[in-house]
Amino acid sequence: MPLAPLSPIDPADVAVVQQVQQFWNSNNQIAALDMLRPRAELNLAWAAAFMAWLHIQQGTAGHPESVTWAIRAAELGAPWQTAQTFNNVVGNIAANPQLAERMPELLQWAVPWMGGADPVGQGWNLIAQGQPELALRVMSMSSPWPILEPQLSTLIEQGRARIDEIDGLVITARQGRDAFDGSVAESSQVIAKATDDLTTSAKQAGLLVTTVLSDATNALYKADANRNEKESKGAWISGLLVLGLAAIAAVLPVALHYLKLGPSYSTAEVIGVHLASTAALGTFAGVLLARARSRDRAAQRAHDLSTAMGTMISYSNQISNPVEKERFMMTMGQLVMQAHLASGSGSGSKPTEDSLPGILALGNALRAANPSGSSPTA
Repeated sequence: MPLAPLSPIDPADVAVVQQVQQFWNSNNQIAALDMLRPRAELNLAWAAAFMAWLHIQQGTAGHPESVTWAIRAAELGAPWQTAQTFNNVVGNIAANPQLAERMPELLQWAVPWMGGADPVGQGWNLIAQGQPELALRVMSMSSPWPILEPQLSTLIEQGRARIDEIDGLVITARQGRDAFDGSVAESSQVIAKATDDLTTSAKQAGLLVTTVLSDATNALYKADANRNEKESKGAWISGLLVLGLAAIAAVLPVALHYLKLGPSYSTAEVIGVHLASTAALGTFAGVLLARARSRDRAAQRAHDLSTAMGTMISYSNQISNPVEKERFMMTMGQLVMQAHLASGSGSGSKPTEDSLPGILALGNALRAANPSGSSPTA
């Protein structure tokens, strides 16, 4: 059966095999075995085989350990030491009868290597000849694939162990993925909630700003209406007082004439002066009453503009499209400002001429605010 390629040799292992041989040749077998044991316990095939070979050198006292380490080396891929151990143990089985039950197990590993090379023994000779690295290479030879049932069983057990490890890693990865998905879902919910809260807060802030601006504008119109009302009331009172004086001035001379009191109003000059003063007072009263009427109209116009502004804000809040909402607000704002400026222009245009641009602007605004863009049919 072909052998597996040699793996790189660790210089520390070379130093270990040299030290083991020095201890052994110095009759310090315990120190030699203690030096080699950590390497064997690390599941290094050459170290396990070396342990089995050294215990064989101890005679029958070392046979139990030799059998254990030989089988372990075979499980790790170096089965040829089992043949050397089997040959030595079976010839001295009377000294260790308890090993008789382990001979069939050892023989299963040893059969292909009966009469074959002794890599550990040859490696020992190479160490003595000053070739420790070559000795370690020889002892490190391993079988690339199993040919016996024990090797297959060991390979299956190792495969199952690796599969169990892979299954554990898969379970851990799934748990990590589930935890990650849960964290992502939780984070998505938190982000969605934060987005909704932010959107709601922004809408509330926009509504608050719009309300404040509307209230401020309405306050201006209401203040203008109150001022015009006060001026109108004062003008009405003043006009009525002057008109009353004019009436008294016109009626008093007649009454005095019929009551035979005061001078006689028979001359043309006296009658002309009396009529002129009465006309002057009547004219002044007319001016005051006209001013009062103008202020009444201005107050009513201011109230109408305040109502229009509030209605515009109320309708604009029902438009969901921000572009259409902005267009509606701009158009209606222009309409309100035009009406406000027209109220103080003092032009003598007819009411239909003044309202025509406003009606057109209102129609354009309502058509722009209509999302479907459809026009009513006749």
